[in-house]
Amino acid sequence: MKISITIRRQGSATKLIGKSIKTIDGIELIKKVTSRAITRLLCEKFNILFSEFDSKKIEYQPVFTRDSDRKKRLSYLRIRYFPEKVFSSLQMDEISSIGVTEAQVLEFLRERHSAIVLPTSEKIYVV
Repeated sequence: MKISITIRRQGSATKLIGKSIKTIDGIELIKKVTSRAITRLLCEKFNILFSEFDSKKIEYQPVFTRDSDRKKRLSYLRIRYFPEKVFSSLQMDEISSIGVTEAQVLEFLRERHSAIVLPTSEKIYVV
């Protein structure tokens, strides 16, 4: 899957023969590209317009498993967009198909104040 990304930046600019060239530092560029890719993936998952996306309407629950070395790793995300009642699954292959890691997706959700749903004792999801 390919996702088109356009980045606009206001602020510092360098003049070059009557044209304005906007600059952005490498780390900031990577964060913006990653954020835009994750946002587009979620918009596609929930069938909403990019302009209407609000990360505060997302509730998510990471589901972990242990690998052969007994290290915990993300298996998939249970995720929903308000006002949906049912969680959808966001699989690892969907995440990796846009070129981001599971850690970047979790960081994106945390930084954008999405609500994490903790499992209750009777509803623990284990793979």
